[in-house]
Amino acid sequence: MMCSVQRRSCLLLSTTRRYSAWIAAKKQSKAGGSQAQQQQQRPEPTDVGRLFSDERVQGLLHKLTGVSVDKTFANKRISQAERPHYALMSVQEIERTREAMTKDALERLQMVPFVEPRDSRPEILSDDKEIAGFDKNKFVFTDITFDVTNRERTVVVREPDGVLRTATPEERDRMNRVYFERPYSPPFPPGVFSDSALTEALNSDKHEFVLDWACWYYEPDNPEFVNVARTVYDHADKFKKYDLLWATRHYGGLVFYLVLNHRIDGVLEHYAEQKKASEAADLIRLYRTAFTDWRKAIKTGDSDVQIIQDYVEQYCSPQSKLSSFLQGIAPELALGSQRSPQGPRKTPPSSRKPRPPNKGDGNKK
Repeated sequence: MMCSVQRRSCLLLSTTRRYSAWIAAKKQSKAGGSQAQQQQQRPEPTDVGRLFSDERVQGLLHKLTGVSVDKTFANKRISQAERPHYALMSVQEIERTREAMTKDALERLQMVPFVEPRDSRPEILSDDKEIAGFDKNKFVFTDITFDVTNRERTVVVREPDGVLRTATPEERDRMNRVYFERPYSPPFPPGVFSDSALTEALNSDKHEFVLDWACWYYEPDNPEFVNVARTVYDHADKFKKYDLLWATRHYGGLVFYLVLNHRIDGVLEHYAEQKKASEAADLIRLYRTAFTDWRKAIKTGDSDVQIIQDYVEQYCSPQSKLSSFLQGIAPELALGSQRSPQGPRKTPPSSRKPRPPNKGDGNKK
């Protein structure tokens, strides 16, 4: 018994010393370096995050998202229902109320940040072989200081083999939920995020419900959130269920995800079926903002028809399904598609050969 107590005391003392030394080294590196060195050490934003936050991209995504007051304020399942409020209003009061509801709806349509998932690889702090085999379980040490944010909170793990490492994102989030709990945020992920339950929810057209819950439970850069969002986006694109996310805060992320992966043909066909030429042109503008390898540049005075026509000439054959769909949007394209385009015709984005993976491509949603 005395031996066990001594070994556990050795474990705690060693972990405390290593943890204190690691914190001191981090503080010294921050305080000792010059401002220029600190700026060099800060991780630069990824290309995907910078592109998503671009002013032009944000403007196009907001236009494509649209606004539907009826959909934004539709009845949803909540823990406690509110009593409805009825009032007699004049025409002017109704107009002011509608304007206020539209403004409120726009605030609720703020898009979820589209960022790269944070690194899930832990950092090895020390490897103490002298205390290897002290226990069969891991020991997790969490800084529970109240003035520290959950993202900056230090969480370290002592492995049974004596390795002391930083916590993974999943371990860090779980410890934050244990010590600083929030409503409907249990320590372990809800069952809806499991493969079978997630598939059942998506087959029941609960895409918005799944993404809303994922936004509440995970951080945007959590690898699990990225996996859930990717699954929902792929399902919506495969079964053409874009309207389920239209006019929600998740539609911009869906469109941006499809643009990054050269899969906009399905959305263009969707807009063509609904005769939405303006939305189709805005989607092409967004695609050309992300990828600039075009023969013709978009001019300020180019109309929606001209932009769609250029896309058809560059990426679609006259017999393709997408070409006929886009011609249905703008009848003027029928004349333009009969003449042969200048130069060799490029392959559609969806049929391009996969590019060699770049440094940041593997983490795209």
